[in-house]
Amino acid sequence: MRRKDAPPKLADRRAMLTCKIAELRKEDKIAEGAIKRIQRTRESNRIDRENRMPLHPRPRRRRRERERE
Repeated sequence: MRRKDAPPKLADRRAMLTCKIAELRKEDKIAEGAIKRIQRTRESNRIDRENRMPLHPRPRRRRRERERE
């Protein structure tokens, strides 16, 4: 299909495929951007959760059995 003197039918097919490849590359770039934004959002949410949690959890209560001994 990449001949200098390609028949018109092959030239049209080549042009169509080239356009389709360009569209798919554009979609791929958009999808990669969305994936990066999702990852940044997840990381940000994780950091927010960690910051909201207390640094030291509440001490556990002793069981009654242990207090009796």
